[in-house]
Amino acid sequence: MAKTILVVDDDADILEMVKIVLEEKGHHVVTSSDGKSCFRDIIAKKPDLIILDIRMPNMDGLNALDMIKVTKLSRQVPIMVWSGEADPVTMAKAEKLGADDFIEKSLSMNDFAKRVNSHLFSINFAILQDLLKQVPAAKSPGPSLGLTSFEYKEWEWHFLIYKDNELGVCFNRGVTLQSALKLEADRAQTQIAVLIKIGNHWKRLWPKP
Repeated sequence: MAKTILVVDDDADILEMVKIVLEEKGHHVVTSSDGKSCFRDIIAKKPDLIILDIRMPNMDGLNALDMIKVTKLSRQVPIMVWSGEADPVTMAKAEKLGADDFIEKSLSMNDFAKRVNSHLFSINFAILQDLLKQVPAAKSPGPSLGLTSFEYKEWEWHFLIYKDNELGVCFNRGVTLQSALKLEADRAQTQIAVLIKIGNHWKRLWPKP
């Protein structure tokens, strides 16, 4: 099923380019030209992902992000902030306001599309079972980047590429790859964790946050 993506930017040429690229990937793209008008689209279109430009008329991206989060207008929907000026102060503000990602507009359209797909990627129990069959047998040290206080950092980690995404699969102590394949869905949620790497951070896919 196609995912709905709301792209908010005051540059019509950028909106058209992004729309073409993402629709080629099979997504449904809704565009908005400023921070204020995007609220109507969020309510009406119920997007699966929101992409906000920083510098826009009427209401900039950071203020729009703040309003979306404060009003809980779009719960659990990832929000990507992008800008041609990725300075540390702006990036820190976006993260503090709850942005799930911050990317520079200089990123290639191919890499941009991959980043979008990573945010939209999700797994259910059937996909988890298929994923487990591809987990490498040898365990790996857990990643440290972005996981300094992560609850799964002491678990047994395995890394792989699945559908063009970099995933980390980790098992609770005492759980082996063979025993993981036999777990029922409820039990798997307490014994297995799956994370996806997006930029320099890891986002949990299973169990759902």
